[in-house]
Amino acid sequence: MASSGPRYFGFVIGGTLPVALASDWLVSAWDQNPGLYATSPAVAVIEETVAAWLLDLFGLPPGSGVGFVTDGQMANFTCLAAARHEVLRRTGWDVEEEGLTGAPRVRLIVSEEAHFTILSSFRLLGFGAGTVRRVPADEQGRMRAEAVAAPSLRKLTEGISRADTWTVDAHKWLNVPYDCGVAIVRHAAAHRAAMTIGAAYLMTRGAALARRMAERLRAVPGVAVLNDVVLNQVLVRFGDSDERTRSVVSGVQKEGTCWLSGTTWRGKAAMRISVVGASTTGEDADRSVDAILRVARATG
Repeated sequence: MASSGPRYFGFVIGGTLPVALASDWLVSAWDQNPGLYATSPAVAVIEETVAAWLLDLFGLPPGSGVGFVTDGQMANFTCLAAARHEVLRRTGWDVEEEGLTGAPRVRLIVSEEAHFTILSSFRLLGFGAGTVRRVPADEQGRMRAEAVAAPSLRKLTEGISRADTWTVDAHKWLNVPYDCGVAIVRHAAAHRAAMTIGAAYLMTRGAALARRMAERLRAVPGVAVLNDVVLNQVLVRFGDSDERTRSVVSGVQKEGTCWLSGTTWRGKAAMRISVVGASTTGEDADRSVDAILRVARATG
C-alpha cells in the first residue's frame, strides 16, 4: 500500500519528508537510549530543541512539558495521566502513591465525536465508561480550539491555548516516520510527576488542496460534499445513496490513480479524502478528482 505517496487519501496516515526519513535512519544508526539524559546527552538536547520548535510552531505556552511518544494513542494517554495527577493532587490525593481506590471521583467530559483512542486511554488509566459525559458536537463534528500553526487557519482553533494539554500524532500532517507522537502539558511539573519512574508549513497547502478537490467535486450534479472543508478532510456522497457511494469508493480503489477510504458520517455512507501527504501537489489533486469522477460516471 503506497501510503506515503502523493495520491493516498485514505484514513489519516501521512507520508514522510526526506529529511525526516534521513533523521530516522540516523537515529537507528546511533541506536541511543534517550530515556535518561545521562545515557544520551546529544539526543536529550535534540529533544529539548525540537520541543521548543513545536511550542513555537503551535503557538503554545513556553515552558510547557513536551514528551515524545510512539503515537497519538500514547500522547493522549500521557496527557490524560498528567491531568489525572494534577486534578487529584489539587484535592490532596496522590494517585501515583495511593492509586484510584478511594480517590475523589473525577468528572470526564468529551465530545460525542471524540476519537476512540481517548476512550481507550480512559480505560487504561482506570476510568470506566460510566464516568464519561459525552457532549454534543455541531453539525460538522467540530470541537472549539485555537492556533495550531498556520496563521491563515488560526481562527479555526480559537481557545486551544486555554487548554492544559495537547497531543499531536506527528506521523500524520507533520509527515515524519512512524512512530512519533507528541504529548504537551502546560504544567510541566504535573507531566513529570505523572510519568516519572523512579530509578505548518504543510498545513496551509494541505487545506488548500482539500478545498480544491472539494470545489471540483461539489460542482458536479449528483455529488455532494457533506462537510465544511476548512482543513484537510473532505466527505463526499454520490447520488444520495449508500450503495452508490460505496461502489464509487471501491471503484476508485481498484482504478489505481489514487487511494481513499469510505466511512460513515451521521449514519450515511461517504467517501473520505484526507490530504496529509507532504508530496501531494495540485496535479495529484486534479488527477485524483478526474479519476473519482470517471468512476462515478461509470457507476451512475
